[in-house]
Amino acid sequence: MKRKQITVRIESREDHDEITYTRVSIYNSHLADIYFLEEPEGYRYCIDYGYGCWDRETYETELDAVRRVVRHYGLNGSYHNIPVRMGYYCNSESGAITYRDNIQAVNLAAA
Repeated sequence: MKRKQITVRIESREDHDEITYTRVSIYNSHLADIYFLEEPEGYRYCIDYGYGCWDRETYETELDAVRRVVRHYGLNGSYHNIPVRMGYYCNSESGAITYRDNIQAVNLAAA
């Protein structure tokens, strides 16, 4: 079986309370939302899969949280290459995805 490529798209959104979060999707399918929490030791990221289903873990960086979403849905075992593409993305907190992450070179299938 030949494995294909799928692209994970991330973009910043704002909810009705004006809280910024990151939407993770493939094609036009919403996978999860990532929110950041400010804690005494710094920012941590939590994942909302929807319908009140939150991941039990928190993550040190937003890219780690995106990798967890990919593993949660088993995408990393089904695809040879999973690049990340950024839509409108503006998070600026510590641990957010930045130019230093070299996002164009990230392959989530290897996660």
